[in-house]
Amino acid sequence: MKNLFKLSSITKGLICVFLIILTIIPNNVFAVTNTKKVSATNGKVTVTFKYALTTTQKIKDFVVTQSINKGTTKVVKPTKITKNSTKKIIALTVPVIAKTSAIQSVVYRVSYKKDISISSTAMVIAKVPVIVADKANAAIALVVKSLPGMVYKTLGTIKAGTAVGVYGGVPVGMDQDDWYGYQQYGWSKIKYGNVYAWVKTHELRFANPYNWAPGIKEKFENDIVKQGYARDKTSIHYKIYELNKLPAGTIGAESYQVYTDVSGQQCVVIVNVKTGWYHG
Repeated sequence: MKNLFKLSSITKGLICVFLIILTIIPNNVFAVTNTKKVSATNGKVTVTFKYALTTTQKIKDFVVTQSINKGTTKVVKPTKITKNSTKKIIALTVPVIAKTSAIQSVVYRVSYKKDISISSTAMVIAKVPVIVADKANAAIALVVKSLPGMVYKTLGTIKAGTAVGVYGGVPVGMDQDDWYGYQQYGWSKIKYGNVYAWVKTHELRFANPYNWAPGIKEKFENDIVKQGYARDKTSIHYKIYELNKLPAGTIGAESYQVYTDVSGQQCVVIVNVKTGWYHG
């Protein structure tokens, strides 16, 4: 009977090895996890569980880590927990990652109550588009406004002859809605110090009057397609508006005559390339 419980030296050795392994492997390696999936969007990490969570969850129940472009892993603290009606899905509000000049690939790992941590698939954050400024200079001393309109805060002035980069424009000032059409005028978006600001478009001398200001062409084409003046963007064609033709270096913005497959040989509208203002 004593021999029944007598262990061989090999068996004793295997038991020792097993006990040593147990001391060095993670405590939860043999755990049956309830966490099924982790997914992420910018500012939110969603955790899906296999079984409904019957208790109330707290922020401290979750350990969330973040890695950007396979770099250093850091802990991020959720600020809010939302559980859906099935009690199987938890949405964690996390800090939004700001766009940069480079594409960012972000991976989150989530552990619930010291359970096995689960990784999300990579979330890709697009880079900030590079906007090339339209070159101009101040034809006269410019009054710089915080918003496109004379009633808004004055940020300062720009001396005549100063180089100015234009980053967009609007066809009509925000304070001009109840003005007559002939009284209205456009504004150009510039950088004044470290902030975007606005000046009157007709007080600028553009290096190239026919160059579209950033964002204007896309916005204009989207609008005339929506209005039914064009079938799609590929059907839009432009011709210099000869009656308003300006030589380079003169004050003001140039216009194009716009043709589409809807209009045949007739001009649909005339558009200002610096503000997007157009008329039939």
